[in-house]
Amino acid sequence: MALEHETEAILRILVEKTIGEQSSCRLDAVSAPDVPQGIRSFFRAETRRRLEEDMQKSSWFAGIQTSTAGSARLAQALILSLTDAYQFSRREFLDTLDLAVHFVANYLCRPQWTLVNFLFDRSPRSSVASLSQGLTYVADYRYLGELAVRSLQHRSQHEISREEFQVLIGRIDEEVVRLHSARELAALTRPLFAFFQTPGNHPDGAIPIEALLVFFDDKRLHILKNYLRGMCQLRSRTHVTFDELTRLVEDLYSGKSLPTEAGPSSADDAPSPVPASAPTEATAEEPPPAPAHERAPSGVAHPKANIALSLTFAGLQESATPRTVPPELSTLIQPEQRDRFIAHLFNGDASLYARTLDALDALTTWRDAEAHIEELCHASNLDPRAGEMAEFADTVRRRYAVSERTPK
Repeated sequence: MALEHETEAILRILVEKTIGEQSSCRLDAVSAPDVPQGIRSFFRAETRRRLEEDMQKSSWFAGIQTSTAGSARLAQALILSLTDAYQFSRREFLDTLDLAVHFVANYLCRPQWTLVNFLFDRSPRSSVASLSQGLTYVADYRYLGELAVRSLQHRSQHEISREEFQVLIGRIDEEVVRLHSARELAALTRPLFAFFQTPGNHPDGAIPIEALLVFFDDKRLHILKNYLRGMCQLRSRTHVTFDELTRLVEDLYSGKSLPTEAGPSSADDAPSPVPASAPTEATAEEPPPAPAHERAPSGVAHPKANIALSLTFAGLQESATPRTVPPELSTLIQPEQRDRFIAHLFNGDASLYARTLDALDALTTWRDAEAHIEELCHASNLDPRAGEMAEFADTVRRRYAVSERTPK
C-alpha cells in the first residue's frame, strides 16, 4: 500500500537522522528541527508514561503519598527530569520510533478516528484528566482535544463516553469547516504535507493523494474527497503539491467545477489509513462513522453547534503556520545572569541548571515552558514573580516571542 511504503520511507530517514548506527541515545536525539513535531511529542509522552508506570511498580515509591499536592508536584518534577535524561538502548529507541511514526501518520491522516480509538482503547469511558494526559501525545490539530476538554470543564463534566466524545469532536470539526474559507480548509492539511515532506522525502513538495483522501473522509467531506480523486485520476496524478490542492479546493467551493453528483459516499470506498503497530490503537478494520450530510466551508447553512470556539482560529493558525524554531536559552542568558541563576535558583548545582535548560529547549511553546517553570518553582519553593526566578522566567518567555507570533 502506498501510504505504508511512504511511512516506512519516513521511518528509515528518521532512523538515520536520530540514532544512526549508535548503540544508544538520549531523548534529545529526536529534538532536531527536521524531526516532525508530532514525533517529538509522542516520544516525550511515551517515555514519561513508561517512567511513571515503573515508578508506580516500585515498592519504595509505593510508600510515598502522592495524593498531597506537594508530593504530587515533586513526583511530576522528578519524572520530567528523568524523561529528559533517559538513555534509550538501540532496541528501545527503534521500537518507540516505529510506534511514533505509525501513530503520527495515522493521526495526521485521520485525526478524529485516531483520537477516539487512541483515547478510548482501554475503556468505553474516560475522565477529563485521562483525556488531557492522552492529548500530550499529539502536537497538531490540538484544537480538537483542547476544545473538547474545555467544553467538558465548562459543563463541570468529569468524564465522557467514547460515543459522546466522538460526537463532540465531530461537531468541533464541523464548526471549523463551516466557519473558515476554502483556502483555510486547504491550510489544515499543512501538517500532513510537513510530515510526508520530512527532509529527504519528496523534495518536489508533493505528497500522496491517498493521504489527502483519507483526511477529507475523516472530516466527512465526501464531495471534496470524490472531486479531488476524480481530478487526480483525470490528470494521472498520484501526488499533489500544497498549491495544487489549494487551487482544487477553491475551484470546487467557488462553483467553478462542482461535481454533477453530490452527496455522501460510503466510508468503505476511502483508502485505508497506515496500519498502526501501536498496541494502544484500534485495528484499521473499524470504519469511521458515516454522517448524514456533506459539509462545506463557509457559505453553506448548517445548524450552529453549541460549542465554544475560542480556540478554533488559534488551532487553525497553529496548523497552517510553520513555527520558527526558538533559539537555545543559553544564547539569551548572559554569563553574569547564568552565575546568579545557578547560585540562587539551583543551589549552586551547575549540572541541574544545564539539565533544566535542555528540558526547556526541548519545549516548543511558551505554554509548555511556563508549566515546566511552575513545577520548578513548586519543587524548590520559589516565588515565580520575584527576584531571579522572575528574571529567569522572563528570559524563557523571550525565547518564544518571535516563534509564537502569528501573522495578522
